[in-house]
Amino acid sequence: DLGKELAGLRSIAASALSFAGISFGGREVLKMADEYGQLMARLKLVTTTQQEFNDTQKSLFRIATETRAPLAETLDLYGKLAPSVQALGGTSAEAAGVVQTVSQAIALSGASATASQAAILQFGQALSSGPLRGDEFNSIMEQTPALATALANGLGVPRGKLRELAEAGELTSERIITALRKVAPQVAKDFES
Repeated sequence: DLGKELAGLRSIAASALSFAGISFGGREVLKMADEYGQLMARLKLVTTTQQEFNDTQKSLFRIATETRAPLAETLDLYGKLAPSVQALGGTSAEAAGVVQTVSQAIALSGASATASQAAILQFGQALSSGPLRGDEFNSIMEQTPALATALANGLGVPRGKLRELAEAGELTSERIITALRKVAPQVAKDFES
C-alpha cells in the first residue's frame, strides 16, 4: 500500500539524513516522500504486473545511478518511451535498454547535471508529442552531441543530415527507438571505456 511505502520512505530518509549530519524538517521529508510516491505511481501506469513494475524499477534505479542521470527524468523518459517500444513489439526490459542508451549517450556528452536533466526531459517530451524537431531537436544537438551522434549512426546518416530529417518530421519515435537499439552495444562500449 502506498501509505505504508511513504511512511517507510520518510523513516528511511530521516534516518539516512540524520546519519549524514543533515537535518531536514518534516516538511522536506514529506516533500521527498511525496515526489517519490508520484514517480512510482507514474511507473505503475506503464507496467502491467507487479513483477514487471519491480524489475523495471530496479533497472531504472540502476541506470540513473550508473549514468548519474536524474532519477525523476529517467523514470519520465521511460514512461514516454515504453508505449512506443511496446508498439514495436518490444518488452519493458527493451524500453529500459533504450533509456539506458539515451542516458549513456548523454553522459558521454559531458553535459552538466542541469543540461543532462534538460536534455532527458526535452527528449522525452519530443518522443511523446510527435517527431523530434524544433527546440527539442536543437537542445539535443547542442547539449548532448554524443546522443546526436548515436542517433545519426543508428539511422546510417551523417550527423549533419539529422537537421534535414528533423525539419521534414522524419525523426519519429519509432525511427529513433529503432536507431538507438541498433547502436546500443557501441554506446555501452564507449560509456564503459
